[in-house]
Amino acid sequence: MPDSQQSSVALAIFVKTPELSPVKTRLAREIGETQARTFYEHALLATEALALELPEQGIQPYWAVTEPEAMSHPRWQSLPRICSAQPVPTLQEELQEEPDKAADTLSLGYRLASVFAQLRQQHDTVMVIGSDCPQIDRQTLLAARHLAAQNPDAVVFGPSEDGGFYLAASSSELPAELWLKTTYSHRNTYLWLKQACKPDYSIIELPPLQDIDELEDLMALESFLEQQYLRQGRSIPPPLQALHAFTCQINAVKRH
Repeated sequence: MPDSQQSSVALAIFVKTPELSPVKTRLAREIGETQARTFYEHALLATEALALELPEQGIQPYWAVTEPEAMSHPRWQSLPRICSAQPVPTLQEELQEEPDKAADTLSLGYRLASVFAQLRQQHDTVMVIGSDCPQIDRQTLLAARHLAAQNPDAVVFGPSEDGGFYLAASSSELPAELWLKTTYSHRNTYLWLKQACKPDYSIIELPPLQDIDELEDLMALESFLEQQYLRQGRSIPPPLQALHAFTCQINAVKRH
């Protein structure tokens, strides 16, 4: 059994390049594309600050960049990069019987399969998150790392309140089919993903969190940050201060 303190652990952070791809499209329908992109920029900075602390905890973070042409973009030079749409030879072999899915390299299922396949070649444990759940903290990632390393036949999930998931981690070589058979951006995504894991893998769940896809999620984030920090007499950490100020501004306008 791998030891959670000694094994090699990777964290892939799934990102899009705002200059090249639409971001937070559901949120944009409610607050406008400019404000949605501003939120995404703040969330990226908060996620980056967290990621830069992780190597000293034995976790190697990566930007998992959607666009192949953005691998050299200045925005992504703070961390090692992998392309989440990159074809992986072992993955392509596994998908020979599903050519339609193999060709759709921008689908989330394919990108998850690709990132797990790429990083599992170099690391004992692989974790993936997005950049739109600022509630994820170091303790959450350390817990996921420990659980995945100590339970090699399990998949660790962080379920999100909207029926998706904010984190997945495993020390197993997960098959591409697991990711490809699931429909994403649906209220039943996490349920279907758990079903895809059975009976080969057990499921370990972290506490649920709320990722940010709609206006009501911004209101919940404002409340979360205030309950987590201000109401306990603690200052909001600097990486989250701009995000908190932004949520307060947007929510104040929408309330009136």
